[in-house]
This record gives sequence, C-alpha cells and structure tokens, in this order.
Amino acid sequence: MATILSVHGTWAHVDAAWNPVEYAEVGPEPGSPEALVRPWWAAGSAFEHEMKSHVTGVDGPAHVERYLWSGTNSEIERRAAGRALYDRLLTYEARREPYCVIGHSHGGSVIAEALIQAAMRRNQLPHMTSWITVGTPFIRFQPEQFFFQRLNLLGKVIWIASWMLFLMFAVYAAFAVAADGAALFSSFSRWVLAAAGAMMCLPIIGSYVSLRYLDRQTLSRQRPRLQRKAADYFGARWRSLTHPEDEVVEGLEYLPAARFAVFERDFAVHRLTFLSVLALPLLYLSILSMPNVMVGIADGLRRHVYGLEVDAALEKSLRQLKRDVPSPGQVLPDPNLMGPPAPRGADRDALLRDYWTKRRDLEARHHDVRSVDRALRFKQRFFEIDETPCPNNQLCGGGKNLRINAALLLHIVTDELSWLFGAESLEDWSGRTALTLIGPMVLVPLVSGLLAIGIMGLFWVVAKILSFALARGLNAATRREVSRSLLGNDTSGEVATGVLDRPVWLSQSPPRLPLMVARAITEHSDIQARNSIAKFRRGIGQLNASGDDRAADPLADVYFTWRELVHSSYFEVAAFRRVVVETIILSDGFRARPDRTPELTAEERQTGSVVRA
Repeated sequence: MATILSVHGTWAHVDAAWNPVEYAEVGPEPGSPEALVRPWWAAGSAFEHEMKSHVTGVDGPAHVERYLWSGTNSEIERRAAGRALYDRLLTYEARREPYCVIGHSHGGSVIAEALIQAAMRRNQLPHMTSWITVGTPFIRFQPEQFFFQRLNLLGKVIWIASWMLFLMFAVYAAFAVAADGAALFSSFSRWVLAAAGAMMCLPIIGSYVSLRYLDRQTLSRQRPRLQRKAADYFGARWRSLTHPEDEVVEGLEYLPAARFAVFERDFAVHRLTFLSVLALPLLYLSILSMPNVMVGIADGLRRHVYGLEVDAALEKSLRQLKRDVPSPGQVLPDPNLMGPPAPRGADRDALLRDYWTKRRDLEARHHDVRSVDRALRFKQRFFEIDETPCPNNQLCGGGKNLRINAALLLHIVTDELSWLFGAESLEDWSGRTALTLIGPMVLVPLVSGLLAIGIMGLFWVVAKILSFALARGLNAATRREVSRSLLGNDTSGEVATGVLDRPVWLSQSPPRLPLMVARAITEHSDIQARNSIAKFRRGIGQLNASGDDRAADPLADVYFTWRELVHSSYFEVAAFRRVVVETIILSDGFRARPDRTPELTAEERQTGSVVRA
C-alpha cells in the first residue's frame, strides 16, 4: 500500500460554496463531465482517476489523499499549514508505508515548510519517496536589520516598557546633577548611583534576553546549518515540474527588481503651492491671536515710532483741547444716546474754528505739535482707557482682546503707512485724511500682492523639494506594500527579498518542463484566454444594451477564470498529468499498474503527443 498526498495552492477554493468534506471525501464518477472540471486535488478529479488507473504501490494499491489548508496568500498561513502538514506526514511514517507528496503553486511552499519542520527535529522522513512541486514560487526571506524592527507589535510594546524605569531614573539623575552635582557625586553617592543605575537596567536586560530568544526561534529556519540539513535530508527526493513561462514564478521573480512609479516627482507641487493662497490670511489671523506678539508690536511702536521726549505741558494742553473741542477726527456723540447733544450746523462750524484757532496757537509756540498729537492719539487708542493707563502700562487687553489687536494692525496699515508716505507734511486736514484712506487702498493690496508672490515662489521651491522627496518615499513604500501583498509576506521581522524556482536551502535550480509538454500547456491556456475574451466582449455588448450599471461589478469574475494562465492550466493538460504519473512511478515504493495504458515513450515525453483534445 502507498499514498499520494496532494496539496493545493493559493486561492484554490475561493468559491463561497466550497465544502471541504465534499472535495476531500466524495466525488463524481470517473470520466464524467463533472469530474473533468473539478479541481485537480479534489476527490473524483481527473488527476485522481489517472493516479489510481496508472500507479500502484510496491506492496499494495495506491491511495490518493488530499491535504486542505486555508489557501490564503499569507506567509503566516503557509507556515501554519506546513506545521500541520508535518503532523500529517508523521501519521504516514508511523504506518511505515511509502508515500509521495505533490503540491501546486504555494502548496509546494507548504510542503517545503513541513520539511523544514522535519529538519528542525532531525527527522529525515524515510518513508517519503519523493516530493513534487508544480509551478511553485519559493520566497526568499531575510531578517530585518535591527532587532527592534524584528519584534512584533506586542514585543515592541514590552521592549519600550522595559526602558521606562531606567528613563525615569536617568531624568531624575540628570536634574539632581544639575542641582547639586558635588553632593550627588561624593565618594559615597557615586557608588549608590552606580548600583541604582545597574538595578534600573535589570528590566531591560530581562526583556532583551527573553525577546532575543523568541527572535532566534522565529528566525531559526534561516540558519545556514538548518538549511544544509534540509538539503541533505530532502534535496535528492525533490522533483520540480515548472513551465518555463509560468506567470507566477516568472512574475514574482521579477517583482523585487520592478521600479514602477505611482507618484510623479511633481505630483504634490500644485497642491502644496496652493497653500500659499491662504498664507497671508492665516499669517494675519495667527498674529492677531498671539498675545505676546501683539504686545511686542505695540511696545515696539511706542519705543521706536512714538518714543520721543514729550513736553508734559504740551501734552496736557492737547488733552485739554481734545476734551473741550472735538477735533475733526473725533466721532461726535450721538444725540440719541445719553450725554451732551452733538453740535450741528453753525454751532459745529464754530467749534471747529475755535479748535483750529487754539491748535494753531499751540503750533506757533511748539514746533512738534503734530508729532506729539500723533503719539498721544496712539497712546489713547491702545494704552489708555478713558485716559487711565492699562495694567502694567502695556497694550490694553494684554494682547488677548481681539478687537484691540485688530485695531492695532489696522492702525499700522493705515495711519502708519500713510504717514510714512508723507501725510505728516500735508497742511490741509482733508488732504491728510484722503491720503490716510486712499494710500492704504492702493499700497496695502500692492504690498500684499508682492508679498504673496514672494511667498508663492518660496512655497513653490519648497513644494518641488518636498514633492520629489515624497514621490521617492511613497513610490518605495508602494513598491514594498505591493511586493508584500503579492508575496503574502505578513510576517514580523522578516523581509521578502525575492522569489526562486527552488527552495532557498537548495543551491541549484532544476530544469523546466520539456519543450513540447510546456507548449501543450501554453496552447491550452491560450485557448482558454481566447474563449474568455470572446465571452467578455459579448458580455460588454449585452451590458451596454441593458443599461444596468450594477451588472459591471461582477463582469470580470463571470467571464474570466484562472484557466487563462499557464500557472493554473497544468493539471488540465493530459500530457502533463502523464508526466506526473511517470515521475511518481519512478519513485521508490511505487510502480506502474500491470493493467494500465502503455507508458509514455521517449518520443511522447518530448512531443506531448498524448495531449487530450
């Protein structure tokens, strides 16, 4: 008695209605239409029928069994399946009967993991006569460079937590040294500090030893000694049956070298430069809401712009003049509010004439009346409330009153800007007022526009640099994630660096399938591809005529299958199945059934002439 154990590959049973019991234990009648379309590894498939029809054990019939696993494109799942498969192989070893294991696609990776598990335990699996892989991409891993990167999330949390006690001690010691270094480092304290520091390191040492041990266990399959042992135990019994143009094997081998770019180097320039449009308003609002900045601006203006030596008598006279006679720039009281009625008409003109008479009298006696009046007006607006100085003789509101802050910034771009361009030299009050209003209307947008253009240019330069750096980083990250996804690398602490057509613990790649057998598989997949394209084309036309947009979602799933790929067509070609038959027959413990159809001749093996129509 002998056993042939089949191991399916990734996504072999993606159908939601997949029933593992049905696929594993029962099947249709051999040769029936249903049997021809069943997966190669399922019960009742054409592969199982041919194995039973052509192969027998040396000491009894050959049984075809199957090993089912999740089929997820996940390295963790493949390794878990490999460990479970090793336990399954031990049951065959216990029976002391020959057996052969055959795996398609990542089913071969599951077998290789089971053999690594056997090598770890120094078990040579002596009753396994051969193990066959069909179109298997063997992924090559290497550890992350740094120990911290190799830890999983829980390990990282534990490692960081182990440092907390030492960190708290180090911070305390640093402050203690800064406060009283001589006392801390006296002859007695030095030894106490060293002992305390050593004790604080114990959690770090303990967690490092524990995590390092787990790290070594996780990476044990990559030890050269173990890989040499696996090669010695199982290398001679390996048979590889892979098409020279297998899309998965060839594509994944090329994947690490691919340098595709999803993000162009200038992809973020426009978006980042657009932020310059909002720079000036945001800068204004930021300054407006910063108390320290506003207080600094007010103090700077008072010292450097209005910081002249003021004659106390002149200031007192100006204050009294403003109380008695409203200046042209003052807002007259509203008659509808409480208080004295506002002067109007001839009375107001008389008051203004009286004001200007007294004002000219002051200017005749003092040459700097205008400057003092301007400084007084600034002080009354921003540093006094009802002629009472604000707290600490600072900007009223302490920079927290947004109304006063806004008035101060507006004062800078109106009064200060207009006086900077000559309003002070104009004798006519109406001229000064016009310049105070019109000047900012022209100058503020002009200066703001020039400033905005400068900011935009700065943003553009920075955006070019950032966009280039982001494009490089995002493209590298995208390539890594695409590679991780396609290779199913969901492990922690390991990096998938490439794909081989052989296990990483073997040094030489095997020959590929004979040319004519490979050509038969290619022709079969080409026929399936042409049929799928034709059905898809007709489906597109029907979809367009129906006008049902919802039907487009499952369209590709309905009209395209895995049979369009060489990688999924191996076992659908009779010539390839006969190659598998011959490979198993040549293994120890198996032989051809006496009543089977004639063996393939050498010519048939080369030409693939037994390809079933």
